[in-house]
Amino acid sequence: MLASLGSTDVSALTLRLIAASLGDTGAASGALALAVAARSLVRDSAGGPLCLVCARNDSGRVAAALIAQDDKRAPNPDRAQLPRRG
Repeated sequence: MLASLGSTDVSALTLRLIAASLGDTGAASGALALAVAARSLVRDSAGGPLCLVCARNDSGRVAAALIAQDDKRAPNPDRAQLPRRG
């Protein structure tokens, strides 16, 4: 399935390059990009409810995945106020 951004203003989008922060991860780069995108949605640091992950290998094959934040997700445990013990 091929999708188009149409007239979407891509200049307002946030671009995160996994290799810029983790270095060359080789064949794992696509899986790491998916993990970073999913984690940013869970932590509410993605800048919106969607993450588009794109990848290309050395032979030119491309792949993309669109990840959406679930509105019915459980509360974020990283930000939850836990009761303090005595």
